[in-house]
Amino acid sequence: MNTYNKLRVVLIILMTISILLGAYMTLKDSKEEATDNIKFSKEYPKVNNNNMFKYRTLKEANILIENGSGYFFFCNKDNNNCENYALYLYEEADDVSLKTIYYIDIKEDIEKETDEYKKLKELLKDKIDIIEYPLSVIVNNKKIIGTNIVKDKSYWNDKTIEEFKIEIMGYMNQISSNMCDEECKD
Repeated sequence: MNTYNKLRVVLIILMTISILLGAYMTLKDSKEEATDNIKFSKEYPKVNNNNMFKYRTLKEANILIENGSGYFFFCNKDNNNCENYALYLYEEADDVSLKTIYYIDIKEDIEKETDEYKKLKELLKDKIDIIEYPLSVIVNNKKIIGTNIVKDKSYWNDKTIEEFKIEIMGYMNQISSNMCDEECKD
């Protein structure tokens, strides 16, 4: 086999490897996304499988809050109030085509007062006094533009649901273009 043919074989092998690697990465990413969607809908059954919730650790959330834009939902699946909150968040995000809501199960961090919990308290000190859940934190270009906490389980009635959705929609509209810009880079 001459040098030209050897070079062709090596190039074909390299192209095949890069195609297979690209296919693997695409499948891996879509599988992780589907896993988050399904896991979330199992924990929050009122929200369907085709949702925009992405699981993040509190450490990851703190980094994103300090350095980017996004909608952050802090809650715990065992809290009944979180179920309704998640549903109305989902409905509003779906209506405005928000692609991602970062979900952080914060219960353990609060109970153990972890370093990451203390860091979140520091990040939110100008916005809220006490971190309770369900809690939304909305960040636009490294700036916290809003928070929302619903402490009272009896909060959810027709009037308050509509007020909640209007407030949330306003926040989502402010960040939706920035989140797309950041996600589209990946």
